[in-house]
Amino acid sequence: MVGFRSLSSTGEKSELLNLAVWYPSGRDKRDDYSIKLGFWEIRAERNARPASGRFPIILLSHEMAGHYLANHDLCSALAAAGFVVIAPLHQGDNFRNANAIFSAASHLHRPQQLLAALNRVKNESELSGRLDLDRIGLLGCGSGAATVLQLAGVGLNTTFDQPAHLQYCAGPLAEPAFCSRWARTRFASFANDVREITGKYGARAFNPELPGLRAVGLLAPGGTFLLDRGELAALSVPLAAVFAGEEEIYHRPQNDTELREMFPDPLDGLLSSTTIKDIDHFSFNAPCPGNSNEPGGPREWAELPSGLCGQAGAELRAGSGQQRNYYFISFFRASLGLPLPAE
Repeated sequence: MVGFRSLSSTGEKSELLNLAVWYPSGRDKRDDYSIKLGFWEIRAERNARPASGRFPIILLSHEMAGHYLANHDLCSALAAAGFVVIAPLHQGDNFRNANAIFSAASHLHRPQQLLAALNRVKNESELSGRLDLDRIGLLGCGSGAATVLQLAGVGLNTTFDQPAHLQYCAGPLAEPAFCSRWARTRFASFANDVREITGKYGARAFNPELPGLRAVGLLAPGGTFLLDRGELAALSVPLAAVFAGEEEIYHRPQNDTELREMFPDPLDGLLSSTTIKDIDHFSFNAPCPGNSNEPGGPREWAELPSGLCGQAGAELRAGSGQQRNYYFISFFRASLGLPLPAE
């Protein structure tokens, strides 16, 4: 059984950081609980008593301009398999406020927000004793891939200036999400801003330390071209990537050569990957909220772009979701291990 909590914490500049936590529940009866948040129906029990034991942790970084509940079905599956999943709503880079996307500042703050979310849960009295801080995994969805790889110690490419961006967008591996006219404008100062931030806050400003990190998962990843290729190749923790067979937002490697373009060598055998056929990028998300005009529906749900719902039908979405869940559960169990008895 799965428990669920909505929490908040004061982040940088006194901004409110909202986050969600999924965890193994201690309920004995196997009743089918669900929570309706807006028009998302989450398979979990709100504020349930945590199960006894110490559980590996997975920090989830959502897609740019996305939502921390967009992959709630995956989070519930991971919690049912024995993990605590923590997902913050990235400030300045979410479906309601995307002012910071394509900026060096966003790459500075997103990894820090994952750490702030972890610290908030560490201070939650009922959950703190259930966290195994020596066994932490990361899961990046879409552009969240760059965020979690940064938290794994991979720096940003300080030479990615405007000419390099234009060259990238003209190449065969270009990702449409990063090559729009607006993105090109935003990236014009990216390299200078990265250098300015590192000069002010230090060489590892974009890579805060995360003790206990043991594994990194990537779901339909994008934006890895923004990372320092040498530091990416030097990564020492296992990675697993799941690609969408009908990817339309980011590049999907068609063969081993293209996989090596995204992930060098690829990473001396540390990287495992799979492609799920016939699924588009946003159909990896949980089914979208229903009609926001229904009585009592939060107005904010109306702001969700219809494209974020994906194109797959219910049967295909369910099947691909099961494959995705199985792949990540198997990966994180192999790399983080099973729950341990309570101390």
